[in-house]
Amino acid sequence: PDAIARFPDIQGRLLAAAAEMVKPGGRVIYCVCTPLMREGEAVVAAAIDQNLLSRSPSARSMAAPFEHSMTGQGDVLTLPIQPPLHDAFFIAHLTRP
Repeated sequence: PDAIARFPDIQGRLLAAAAEMVKPGGRVIYCVCTPLMREGEAVVAAAIDQNLLSRSPSARSMAAPFEHSMTGQGDVLTLPIQPPLHDAFFIAHLTRP
């Protein structure tokens, strides 16, 4: 449990480092193998709030074969209960301002 509690902070620092590695207009794909908001959407929201990145909703064609897992913001969020059975994951397509 202690290790899992550290993941959002570590993931936030990794995402911030990735944002610094791309030039303005460059793209970052943030992907984690968990459906937990604190490790997915919350990490992305913090990077956006800090103006490190902006959201670039992925085109449905980029999400194939997971179009059914697109969120209202254009991210992909799968759950292992959705057919076909697979691991859960979260993907956000981001751009450096």
